[in-house]
Amino acid sequence: MRSILDNVLPEELFREIQDYALDLYKSEQIKPTILSRVGSRIGRILVPPNELLIRASECLLPVAKEVFGVPNLQTTKPGMGIYYGERASLPNHLDDDAADYSIDMTIIKGTDGGWPITIEGIDYNLEENQATFLKGTKEWQIKQQEDMFNAELEKMQEEQELNKRFDW
Repeated sequence: MRSILDNVLPEELFREIQDYALDLYKSEQIKPTILSRVGSRIGRILVPPNELLIRASECLLPVAKEVFGVPNLQTTKPGMGIYYGERASLPNHLDDDAADYSIDMTIIKGTDGGWPITIEGIDYNLEENQATFLKGTKEWQIKQQEDMFNAELEKMQEEQELNKRFDW
């Protein structure tokens, strides 16, 4: 059975990434600049490496080295995928060559039970700040849409806006 690790990022950094993901999700101008042709067909924004994602990858790297048993492992492509809209999904696939080792982590999870990743036919329903580690170029993976996923993001955005307005 595959490992699922809890609290893979420090809480403060994790919350910073959650806020960043919500801001990107809300931002209409980001979608045309980041979406690839494939991304627009499957409802996914691919966020390229930036300072925040590089900091997160630096925190994850020692854990990945231990989980994969590869002491000289290096980060090649820190990034994040944000799924949105009716087409939100990820077809059954193997990662490209740059992702021999991959980490799938839940940043925002809906109250409906979440949106599992299926690896080699087994569903992994991760909680927020949990991750599973896979050999991306060798293990088949898929994410299928859950109807409540987008509704939960919208609800969280509304709550985030209320919290900012009323400073709870």
